[in-house]
Amino acid sequence: LSTPRFTPEDGGAWLREQIRRRCSGLELGQDQLHWESAFGVQHFQARHWWRDGLVLCGDAAHLMSPIVGQNMNTGFADAEMLAECLGQALDTPSRTGYLLRNYQRVRQRAARSATGRAWFMMRLGTSRGWPWSPVRNVLVSLALGGTWKIILSRLFSMVSIPAANLQRSRNRTPAGLAGQ
Repeated sequence: LSTPRFTPEDGGAWLREQIRRRCSGLELGQDQLHWESAFGVQHFQARHWWRDGLVLCGDAAHLMSPIVGQNMNTGFADAEMLAECLGQALDTPSRTGYLLRNYQRVRQRAARSATGRAWFMMRLGTSRGWPWSPVRNVLVSLALGGTWKIILSRLFSMVSIPAANLQRSRNRTPAGLAGQ
């Protein structure tokens, strides 16, 4: 359930009341509430992803709306590329700076793209009232049919973000990942 504003965890009182109100008096017992989590939608991207022997990836480098796991998937792609960069840096230490600058440039672009999509999808999914709800419902109905469902599945799963995986990172950087 979406709250009208950030609501801290309260042992399930708010949630139980909403279920009772919306489900014709259904009472949810304390033993039936297994997990409650409060969060606010935020976005953040570190300015520097590496410095002085410390390298960031995943949640340490960027945060975005949790809708459909974009931050998690983007973090997996960060880790995949970083592992490749660090492996190459161990083989050729003189190229470490270049490799990490390249990692930061490619992954920051991917994170910006994912953050923009996450913002749009969260906005689309949580907008209420006239005209947003009816327009959204019609668009979703149309989108779930035909070729749009393929396009949307790629957008929602973040498969189509720049450098979504190591192979695509190699294809988008000059002369491959390490500039070889």
